[in-house]
Amino acid sequence: MDERYEALLKENAALKRLNKELSAQIYKEDVTQYPWMGNLGHWYWDFPENKVTFNPLKAEAIGYRKEHLPEEVGFEFFTEKIIQKTMKMLWTKCVRT
Repeated sequence: MDERYEALLKENAALKRLNKELSAQIYKEDVTQYPWMGNLGHWYWDFPENKVTFNPLKAEAIGYRKEHLPEEVGFEFFTEKIIQKTMKMLWTKCVRT
């Protein structure tokens, strides 16, 4: 049982490293490929853990500073604050035009 446990721990550590590298790569691509006023990347919701991974530049673009965001952003934060604020900004722009 100890060998299987150790193997799972190693696999978990490897997956965490891979995830970190892939997230950094996606973030870098988002920063260099997406225009500032357009899409600032992808948002991923880990349903079982209720964690949202996103490009922090998107949050900054709608007025949230990275240091004011919780360490772990859940779906509720994403929907109740960020989406509402984005929708309000979009609505204001639509009304002005």
